[in-house]
Amino acid sequence: MLLYFPSMHLEFASDEAPLEVCFLDPGFAEQTGGRSVRPTGLPMDERSAKAFVQESLRFGEQFSNIKDLSYHAVGKQENCFDHTSMAIRSELRARIEGVSTENDFASKARAQSLLLLAYSLEQRVLEVDACQEGVQSGHAKLAMALGFSEDDFEEMREMGLQDALEIPQEPAPLSSAWRNVFEAMLLLTGCADYYTDDPQVLADLEEQGLVGAGYGHGTFKIPGWKVLGLSKADARRPWLNGEISVSYSKKALI
Repeated sequence: MLLYFPSMHLEFASDEAPLEVCFLDPGFAEQTGGRSVRPTGLPMDERSAKAFVQESLRFGEQFSNIKDLSYHAVGKQENCFDHTSMAIRSELRARIEGVSTENDFASKARAQSLLLLAYSLEQRVLEVDACQEGVQSGHAKLAMALGFSEDDFEEMREMGLQDALEIPQEPAPLSSAWRNVFEAMLLLTGCADYYTDDPQVLADLEEQGLVGAGYGHGTFKIPGWKVLGLSKADARRPWLNGEISVSYSKKALI
């Protein structure tokens, strides 16, 4: 399996992504199969995952930056389930107590919670994009009905009126915090083969010396902790110690 990162929706991948690339479903997608894959043994089943996302929505929306959200969702809080319902907390805690490996289930639950919230955030961005397309289509139809010409559109651009009507394009929402998302993927999936064409990820990998200038196409194999830019392996995070393969395909932004 070749898994895309950091985004979990096909819409955020470029046209250069290979057809065999799959996209992670952290347990929330309405439909799985095809290019969407859901790891087995997730701490929250689909019912609990949907309830978690619904109840966490208000909590997550108070953060304007995914990095702030990941601070709460990936181990920086003593318990990342404090804002969820008592039923879900009780179910998860009961299952945690039955795990022999200390904190193993808790780590996976925190990872899944981050990916569920990130997945929901991506869906919100896609909804905004769809709204923008509808608005632009409406503008075009209105302009045609009013008899606007290309010269009129050019004049609007010069005056800045057309730009004011457009919703600004945003980068993929997970790009700025891709390391947190990628670590959660490593923990939950155990996958050893990954692919990315995300500009921010590639820029960071280039800075780490893992990707050459100009990017192009390539593959490198190193332990997960090196991909994340850590200086050494962490005994408390064994899921980062295994060697993984990262393929990439993208031209550098000049």
